[in-house]
Amino acid sequence: MATKARVIVGMSGGVDSSVAARLLQEQGYEVLGLTLRLADPFIRGESKQSRVVERARTVCERLGIEHCVEDRTDAFDTCVVRYFADAYFEGSTPNPCVQCNARVKWRALLEIADERDAGYVATGHYARISNEHGRFRLLKGRDTLKDQSYFLWRLNAKQLSRTLFPLGDLTKAAVRTLAGEQGLPSAGQSESQDICFINDNNYKAFLGKYFPGRAAKAGEGVFIDKDARVLGRHPGYHRFTVGQRKGLGIALGKPVYVRQIDAEKNTVLLTDASGMEDTGCRVTDTHWIGMQRPHRGMDAEVKIRYRNKAVSCSIEPSGKDNYLVRFARSRKAVTPGQSAVFYDGDR
Repeated sequence: MATKARVIVGMSGGVDSSVAARLLQEQGYEVLGLTLRLADPFIRGESKQSRVVERARTVCERLGIEHCVEDRTDAFDTCVVRYFADAYFEGSTPNPCVQCNARVKWRALLEIADERDAGYVATGHYARISNEHGRFRLLKGRDTLKDQSYFLWRLNAKQLSRTLFPLGDLTKAAVRTLAGEQGLPSAGQSESQDICFINDNNYKAFLGKYFPGRAAKAGEGVFIDKDARVLGRHPGYHRFTVGQRKGLGIALGKPVYVRQIDAEKNTVLLTDASGMEDTGCRVTDTHWIGMQRPHRGMDAEVKIRYRNKAVSCSIEPSGKDNYLVRFARSRKAVTPGQSAVFYDGDR
């Protein structure tokens, strides 16, 4: 089979990127594996992430492809870790994977692709891309349980025009089967849903360890109810997120949830389940793929968090780069800092 083109594949050593690389080989591409050093200063060899380079190298050797490693720890620290900390210390909840994909991974992949004369980059994400008369758009992955388009909404059409998603039409089960048939060393590897730069997924301890001054400055605050009555004390607003029920450290004789966080006052508003329903939200810092920024109302579906089911909504402009979103059915725990991702069918 004649070689189609050179493609740089982001390799983590996991089953998804491994199968993506193998499928591209079978399609006739000249494949190069690229592993980025990102979280090294924080994981310090203590987590499964610490062996990413070694695992990826083993897979590339098995596939007979070149493997290169690039350091992007500084960019990761600036664009992801500090953004992550800023969000919590501002009283919101971050989406680190969204930031990492757009501001670190794709920039690095395309930079290396240009250096190595590669026309395309690829990853093991479960998503698809359409090309409608030169207009590139992001689509959901076929596997509804694994679709990862939610984390890719900040990519632009230019980046998508050079991106391949070999797993977009496959299910996770099919990918694992392929990995086993190919004898890939990652075939039986378990998945991790943890934040890659926090070993035990304890973001509270992470903020205290790496941002001790900001954590100390936040100091203790109070829990309040909707009438601003003090219910008890807490060790700092940055240790909570909207919608949280467990680990509050307060007993009120009934289940309560974090409804609102006020960083300036260091207060955390608690309510029961009935007080967590929202009929809409306001969004800003929007990014529209393959279309002009809407200047009039439109209908769509929206996901307000990755594992949330999409719900019908209306979107109305409300000032510069601000939109008012009204849900067809109320949603629980709309969380400041999270992504509201709009869909038109699969797009």
